[in-house]
Amino acid sequence: MYLYVDKEVGLERVPPDLMQRFGKAEMAMELELDSKRRLARADTDVVLRSIEDAGFYLQLPPRPEGVMPR
Repeated sequence: MYLYVDKEVGLERVPPDLMQRFGKAEMAMELELDSKRRLARADTDVVLRSIEDAGFYLQLPPRPEGVMPR
């Protein structure tokens, strides 16, 4: 699970209930995102828009094959 945030703002805009469910956050990597950069499992424009609007973007791990959503 990855939580994308603006480096300058950090976790300030992430809702407390999400942080509680997310657990202890650890820096995994630092990326400079723009619309030309491609991400493996997310649309960069969606990520950037979500960070701007909500203050974060939560990327969940892919669902294992054969597992149906609840």
